Amino acid sequence: MHRRFAMFQAGSTLVTRPRRLATSSAPRWAVRLSNSRVALTLFVIAVLGHWVEHAVQLAQVHAWDVPRRHSHGVLGMRWPWLAESEALHFWYAIGMLAGLILFASRMTGGARVVWLLAIVSQTWHQFEHALLVWQAQTGTHLFGAPRRTSVVQYVTGVERIELHFFYNLVATGLMCMSLLVSYAARSRRSIRQGRRKRPSHMLWEADRPTGEAS
Repeated sequence: MHRRFAMFQAGSTLVTRPRRLATSSAPRWAVRLSNSRVALTLFVIAVLGHWVEHAVQLAQVHAWDVPRRHSHGVLGMRWPWLAESEALHFWYAIGMLAGLILFASRMTGGARVVWLLAIVSQTWHQFEHALLVWQAQTGTHLFGAPRRTSVVQYVTGVERIELHFFYNLVATGLMCMSLLVSYAARSRRSIRQGRRKRPSHMLWEADRPTGEAS
């Protein structure tokens, strides 16, 4: 019996060792940052701020009748060159992609699958922004278009503000869904662990004052 238990322990060690190696191969600062709840909270706030930028752009066009070429969002209204040079949304997008990759190690199970879908979506979004930055820097336009465009915009004919609002809606929605799935899974796990430590038939007796008559 003891020998079988020792073999089971050895097998468990071998199974968990690759995960330890994968974690130890990452830089120490990256591991600490990815495990920081404060860093994750700040990242979520930044992502929501990016989504608000695109929502304001959409409102400028459809609610406030601002010409599209002047619909630069919140920061773009204060510093127009950020939007005109494509720098604002490019660095927003690259920061979001870096954060999604950094915090992917926190996710497990179904939450990890959804988080990886957000990474795929944001990777394409970043590629589209890279094309726009290249056009802004070189002065050339893709496919001979009269203005800066992206692949999906050229193929579908969807206007750029609406298209990138949709990109951010998808990536942000997937990220929030993953966080909710992860939170729900941890809550269920905590409840199960609490029941194991304190059986339900012992709850009332444990809460009674010592020496109380039955």
